[in-house]
Parts: sequence; C-alpha cells; structure tokens
Amino acid sequence: MKKLLLIICLASINCFSQDLKDKVNKNVIYIYFEKEDPYQKKTVSLKTSGKEMDRSSYIFSFIEENNKSLNKEVIKLEYSEYADYDEMSNDNRVLLIEINKSFLKKNKNLILTRKIMHKIGFIETRKIIERTKKILLIENNNYNNKITIRVVKYYTMIE
Repeated sequence: MKKLLLIICLASINCFSQDLKDKVNKNVIYIYFEKEDPYQKKTVSLKTSGKEMDRSSYIFSFIEENNKSLNKEVIKLEYSEYADYDEMSNDNRVLLIEINKSFLKKNKNLILTRKIMHKIGFIETRKIIERTKKILLIENNNYNNKITIRVVKYYTMIE
C-alpha cells in the first residue's frame, strides 16, 4: 500500500512539473485573473486629459503558506492602452481582444492560474514571468460568454 501511494505521489508531481514546463517554455504566457479572488485585485485609472493613457493594474498577492513565498509579496501586471507616448500619438493601441470562453478549455495547459501560482510560490512564479517575452492576461467577462485577453507588463512590488 505504501508503494502504491509513493507511485501515485511521484506520478502527480511529474505531471504537475510537466504542465509547468509547458507553461514556461513558451514565448508567451497566459495568466488568468479572477475578479472574485481575495488574492487578486484590479485598479483602474482613467485618463483625465488627452496626454494621459488609460491604465489598469492587476495585483496578485502571495501569502507565506508553503515556505515558497517570503512575506506578502505582490506581482503587479499593468495594462496600458498604448505601449508608450509615441504609440499614443500614432494611435497604435496595445493588443486587447475578446474571444469565446472555450479558449480556456482548449488552452488550459498554457494558462497560469492563481492556484498554480500559490502552489509553486512567489519566487518560482516571478522566475516564470521574468523569462517570458510576452504576458497575456485573461480576464473573465461576467456579462457574456467571452473573455478579454490583453498584453500586460510585469512589475515587482513588496508590501
């Protein structure tokens, strides 16, 4: 019986690490944002003049629950409608698309969720995000059968 439990544990660890490798070895990583999650927060700052850009910040908090996080670390992803002011003057907006929720099921092995981030901890999550060339944030739209995907930039914060 002990051997059976050991085999099951090793198999599940191997499967989890293989899924994680699928997520990491890409030039693009998808991160799923859940509005209702107490460890995730969204703030929006709207432009007040023509020289400012709309910005949204997506904050993912970590707690020290598994010795893989230090103390109250935060990963901040920021969306801005333009990459910079030159792009704003040329009206070249950053990628923002709405697609069907079936994308989530078809690509679940490529999506980094809060559950996975907390399982691997802040340090490993940060390494994954830093190695990725492009970060796409997936946000669930509660009012229809669509999700929004947007390009975001990564920032590290410590509370």
